[in-house]
Amino acid sequence: MSVRSVKTAALNTVYDFEAYALGTEFVEPSDDVEGNLTGVSADVTAEKWLGTGPRTWIFVKAETEATKGQLQEWRFGTLTVEGGSSVTGKALAFHCGVNDANALAPHGLAGVADHTIAAGKYGWIIKKGICLVEASGSVVDGCIIDADGGVAPGHVEITSDNSNTIGHALEDVGKTLADYATCYISLP
Repeated sequence: MSVRSVKTAALNTVYDFEAYALGTEFVEPSDDVEGNLTGVSADVTAEKWLGTGPRTWIFVKAETEATKGQLQEWRFGTLTVEGGSSVTGKALAFHCGVNDANALAPHGLAGVADHTIAAGKYGWIIKKGICLVEASGSVVDGCIIDADGGVAPGHVEITSDNSNTIGHALEDVGKTLADYATCYISLP
């Protein structure tokens, strides 16, 4: 199947193939965000949603399961040629997996999965905007956040080190949904 150039399906669609070119970005308009809110939990209603504004999504291949609400880091898949043999020294960008490093630099982070994408499948994750993300117990309203993957894979944590900041929390962890915080993230 050829790669599409314009996004036509829902952002929570998971694909068995590269439906869009890896790394394709899509800006979800504010009006759509207000209607879609989050795929993390159906319990999050418009009354509980803490923000407006557009969200930027990026199309990726999940090397490990991208569980909804977890922060993803960039991983690199091995280039293969027809027939299935790998090509030494060649890596493919825009592959991701659950973040398992503490305070990873923002350029090493891919985004937050708003819905689960099984390992080996393709889908969209959020790289900029408001989303629900798994958070460590220290996260409070207004704090700046970074990756807490080494302690709790896929989580964000409070930070005072501005060099690895990926956004800020809009609420205390657990306020809207147990173990999650609504956050604004912005990744390169």
